[in-house]
Amino acid sequence: DSPLYLGDQAQLTLLKSQGVDYARIDYSVPLGPLGWRVGPNFSFLQYDVISPEYRSLKPRGKSYVYGLTAKYPLQRSTFMRSDVSFGYTERLFENKDNTNGLTSDYKIRVGNFGIRGDLADQWGLGGINRYDINIDMGRVDLNGSPNFSSDQSATGARTHGHYKKFSIDLNREQFLPQDWSLFGKIYSQWADRNLD
Repeated sequence: DSPLYLGDQAQLTLLKSQGVDYARIDYSVPLGPLGWRVGPNFSFLQYDVISPEYRSLKPRGKSYVYGLTAKYPLQRSTFMRSDVSFGYTERLFENKDNTNGLTSDYKIRVGNFGIRGDLADQWGLGGINRYDINIDMGRVDLNGSPNFSSDQSATGARTHGHYKKFSIDLNREQFLPQDWSLFGKIYSQWADRNLD
């Protein structure tokens, strides 16, 4: 924490597994006296499909994600916490295989508003309720991508263009005797068109 002695935070995530290389860096800094934090993020993913049945086709690809996020703490107390966030993300994707060469090359731009938090209670032996609600408004841009024509065909997914998405994630962790706990989760999302 605070690598520049500004109250800033930096986080680096690295993942390598068979067929997947992933890296992400997040950085944020306080803005003003009210609790706002703002900062950029960047991630890179490269994959190779390694299943034997795809050995000759060899599907592979990579993606780059750039983002900017602002967060504000709405409430902080012993039993309750909530935050509101605003963000903008640009995602670039490129996919290839040995038969067709470049199969897709497109970008997605997304603006996001979200609110998340948690609430502890004393029901039973106690528990924690968490929620995460998000509204996304974005655009899938397939212009110039080899899969544009198939996407726009009569049987295509028609993902190209503007979209709106709403998602809600609710979960509860219920504490039980002898250090056991029970976890339950509900997730739902709605979109006004097919998503990429």
